[in-house]
Amino acid sequence: EYERHFGEWLLGDLHGRRSEAYRAATEMTRLVSHPVPRVMAGWEALKMNRPEEALRLLPPLPFDRGWWRHWAWVYELYGWAFHSLEEHRGELAAVLPGRQRFPESLEVIRAEARARAALGEETEVLRLVEEASTLSPPVALRSDGPVKITEGAVSPASVAWAAAQELETHGQDDAAEAAR
Repeated sequence: EYERHFGEWLLGDLHGRRSEAYRAATEMTRLVSHPVPRVMAGWEALKMNRPEEALRLLPPLPFDRGWWRHWAWVYELYGWAFHSLEEHRGELAAVLPGRQRFPESLEVIRAEARARAALGEETEVLRLVEEASTLSPPVALRSDGPVKITEGAVSPASVAWAAAQELETHGQDDAAEAAR
């Protein structure tokens, strides 16, 4: 039954059928206690603008066992849920452990910048944008060594763009212009 729901989730996700993907992912969480289906279900809940449900579905942080412990983007996912609820202190609290664990992750830097911009921490946001611009291109680990990731990867420009958008949203126009 798990495999059937996984297939339904995959097809729903690929075809943009959010409600089908969400239903299948939440069904998987009823069948197994593994964190991966919980992340999938939380992600789908967020895509359907259900941040409270996403936080209920997502497994507790930090991920410190198994291969999923390398998922830096999960910290951004938690941040997104709190951000959607306008709980920016909770957002920052969810993201900071990811920054400690993955200090060069552009996804996590972007999430921290978004939270700090919402909290009015302009100077810190601009420092994060600068930090992102100095990092090497993203890499992934393979058994035979690192490989560069290019397609679909978060770039320093996307960190700056997200920071600028968030600063502007919160009335910090000069800082938003500096972030661009």
